[in-house]
Amino acid sequence: MPEQVDKGQGTEERILETARAVFLSRGFHATSMGDIAEAMGISRSALNYYFRSKERLFEAVFLDQLEQFIPHLTGIIYSDLPLEKKIEGFVHGYLDMLKGNPHLPHFMMMELNRDPEKILDRIRMGGLFNPAAQAKLEEQLRDLNPELPLSQLMLNLMSLCIFPFVARPMVSEFLGDDSAEAFERYIDQRKGIIVETLARSLRPSNGEAAP
Repeated sequence: MPEQVDKGQGTEERILETARAVFLSRGFHATSMGDIAEAMGISRSALNYYFRSKERLFEAVFLDQLEQFIPHLTGIIYSDLPLEKKIEGFVHGYLDMLKGNPHLPHFMMMELNRDPEKILDRIRMGGLFNPAAQAKLEEQLRDLNPELPLSQLMLNLMSLCIFPFVARPMVSEFLGDDSAEAFERYIDQRKGIIVETLARSLRPSNGEAAP
């Protein structure tokens, strides 16, 4: 029988890391609490002491990942870099994070429909909706393309990054290859495509340079 886990500092973090690895390997539906307890070398009852259900553990895993990464994205968006460089840094950083957490977009979509304030509060805590910083972004955007609202740019940025993960089976069908390696190559290629697509949107329609 697996030994009981000590109730010391860091145990919850180790559970989250183990659970994350098992969820990523097997997927949410194919993973049981017993699988996670076995991977960590503890009893099911010990795991239940910290997390009463697979759903709560899954939520904790991905909220933890979100909380760790949002400040990184916030730092890029609200830096002193030119807007084009901010977009490039956001796209590369966000896609790399999603490659390591491919279930996160599904979780976010589910939670935004079920309990939007839970996700929004975590994002707010990371500073991504800071009003003063948003005003700075709007100023940068007005200098490049006053016709494009910041809300449209940000939604384009997020949706272009997230959609391939939400629609992964469709992407794999287009690729003719459902392997993780093929999908990751596709995402790496997509980074430049997204950056160029968004860069074009920063140019006013009546002032775009001829090819």
